[in-house]
Amino acid sequence: MRFFFFVSVVLIGLCSLSVAADKADFDASYFWPLTISKRLSSGFGDIRPGRFHMGIDLRTNAKEGYKVYAPEDGYVWRVKTSYRGYGKGLYIKGKSGRLYIYGHLQKFSWDIGTYLRERQIETRRYYQDIYPEAGELPVKRSQLIARTGQSGAGPPHLHFEIRDTDNRPTNPLYYNKVKIKDTKPPIFKAVWLTYLDEKSLFDNGRREKRLIPAFDGTRNRYWIKDTVVVTGRFAFKAAIEDYVSSGSFKLGPSRISLYIDDRLYHEIEYDRIDYAENHFVLLDRDFDPDKKDYKRVFNLYRKEGNRFSNYRSDIADDGSFLATKNGYHNVLMEASDAFGNTGRLEFIFYYLANDRILTPMNKARIDDSLAVLIFAEEKYRAPFDTVALFSSGDDSTRVALYPEIEIATDRIILRGDFVQWQDYQLVFKQNGVTYPTYHFSANTTAPHGGKIVDSISYEIIDDGVLFTAHNAQPGINWILAEIVT
Repeated sequence: MRFFFFVSVVLIGLCSLSVAADKADFDASYFWPLTISKRLSSGFGDIRPGRFHMGIDLRTNAKEGYKVYAPEDGYVWRVKTSYRGYGKGLYIKGKSGRLYIYGHLQKFSWDIGTYLRERQIETRRYYQDIYPEAGELPVKRSQLIARTGQSGAGPPHLHFEIRDTDNRPTNPLYYNKVKIKDTKPPIFKAVWLTYLDEKSLFDNGRREKRLIPAFDGTRNRYWIKDTVVVTGRFAFKAAIEDYVSSGSFKLGPSRISLYIDDRLYHEIEYDRIDYAENHFVLLDRDFDPDKKDYKRVFNLYRKEGNRFSNYRSDIADDGSFLATKNGYHNVLMEASDAFGNTGRLEFIFYYLANDRILTPMNKARIDDSLAVLIFAEEKYRAPFDTVALFSSGDDSTRVALYPEIEIATDRIILRGDFVQWQDYQLVFKQNGVTYPTYHFSANTTAPHGGKIVDSISYEIIDDGVLFTAHNAQPGINWILAEIVT
């Protein structure tokens, strides 16, 4: 037992030292490869076919021939020429032990170019992959080493990559003294809730529901006005973009964090990536063709088989959510870039345990856009034969907005101009027997009248019936709902 404890402490200590060493490595600085404006066309950790992008791409104004400079004192570790890939590529080993890669070059400096041409003439081949002896081609910090081009893959740009002493690609923007004028946080374009069980559906009839965030300038954050109801194990996905500087293309964030009720469910940071984990990009992102309008969709949970080591969580799970009790839950998503700019998205979802009746909400005031009730006792089980919608009142005064309608599917939406201060009833029948009535009233704190509820819907799920009233003016109106047995 003592031996096990000692080994455990040593392993934890080594891991802590490793993490500290990783972070300390970014305290170092290097000479930026170009002297023209720092504009990016692709970021670290972006998508490439079947892999991550292991560096950054720098824009060169659609031109070739800009000077490329050495990052620190060191030597030429590798020179490669090819018609594919990096085209003319140059690898510089610094005194720090880091490796710097420059791709798609037009030509090399005189001494490096002369060394290469001699080998090409000697072998009578354009293609070369040479590893000079250490110190054979020394370089000094800020020394001219090449010119930008478009060899291997165009259009003109410079691919720049940094690998640490363990040959792991690292994010060049994380290093100390990298100064790029960037004050814009990442932008939340869309969020998806996706069921991971085998039976749950959202009110759109699908296993996945998309939400579009709105920006709240007064609180400098994004938010989603609708309170979504979920009934089974689910996880989040998000489309997020970042603009590094004026003239840069849209990039992905450097870090994404998901909190539910102040607990960290999932976090990913693209600070460094191990080559052995390159293929996990296929599980880290969502490549669903239905999301083709979004270039970067991040899975904010660990999919089965995904062993990407860049994830972090405070829960011993895959980042999905499952509860046994009904209730509201707060969501906070944060997306940060390499310079500390952070975008925030906040919203609420309601978890409805679909094996229980929603007794706490048999009567409830709902201020947002959803009022939801479910009953799942055995005698109330769906399917029903008919549904009718009435304005409230006794049998002699109520109006049938929808007379009894035969239910042919598991889902129906009833639309109408539901007005304030009016009560409404949904009545279900099965084999001529009337079941509990769903009552709701549309009320408002505003002095004027008008339509309050856009529509109501009903959906048969495995354990009962789910009702939804869609509020026309969230924040001003509210919906009072109850089940009357």
